[in-house]
Amino acid sequence: MVVGMISDLHIDINASYPVVDELIRLIRETGLDVLLIAGDVSESADLTLQTLVQLEKETGCILYFVPGNHDMWDKPGLLPASQKELTRKEAAPKESRTQAVYERYRASKYCICEKVIELKKDWVLLGNVGWYDYSFGTGFSGEEYERMQCGERTWQDALFSDWTSDNVKTQAWQLETLRQAAAPFKNQHKILMTHMVSHEAFTVPLNWSKEVNWGYFNAFLGSRQYQDFCKENQVDYALMGHVHYRGEKKDGGVTYVCPCLGYHTEWKSKDLAKELALSLRVVMI
Repeated sequence: MVVGMISDLHIDINASYPVVDELIRLIRETGLDVLLIAGDVSESADLTLQTLVQLEKETGCILYFVPGNHDMWDKPGLLPASQKELTRKEAAPKESRTQAVYERYRASKYCICEKVIELKKDWVLLGNVGWYDYSFGTGFSGEEYERMQCGERTWQDALFSDWTSDNVKTQAWQLETLRQAAAPFKNQHKILMTHMVSHEAFTVPLNWSKEVNWGYFNAFLGSRQYQDFCKENQVDYALMGHVHYRGEKKDGGVTYVCPCLGYHTEWKSKDLAKELALSLRVVMI
């Protein structure tokens, strides 16, 4: 079975590039049986789900995905044009709108949240959005991380996701759903797919930018507990996104894969075909 892995297509932010059409071409060219997308297709639930339907219809490839934090924002209609001026408290819905968006994704046949997919004999796929518990942060207190703002910069989930009302609790819940899903499959090979970062090697170096304090903002990339989960549950591949890196690392028998397309402003070239090909990770199982 030929399995492709990719993340962070951001087709709306990259709207000036034909990301979907080029991905369709690449899927056909590569001969994928299954494509795994680790979140952040777009910032609209309608657009994300429509894109998954289109990819399946035009390639015949089986698709599975987990929502990313951008997918969960489902921005149209959420906030007015002056959204950047709103405080976190003012932006937060009265009820858990984010949870409702999550449940909409979870009802989709493409979404594997709280599910286990048997890809083939002795191989299963499980995953979830994942979340963050500040364990990748450096040099700040829990109270400081709770503000989700450092200097003039605000982590945008604070504006668009009410899961941030208790990040640590949300991460614990996401992790527990993975543990429950994995429990009956002790002896099978596993692929774990989360949007959030599952290994510290994929956090941003503290000296990466003079403008952004990554000692602070790494806190919102994921959790060290996912690395422990991978080792405890004999995960073969751990697919992630979110950080817009492209890379791979083997640790403790687990191959961690971060195959993000990311924003066009981050690409080393303006050649979409090249950037997509560099992003897509293909494995045989």
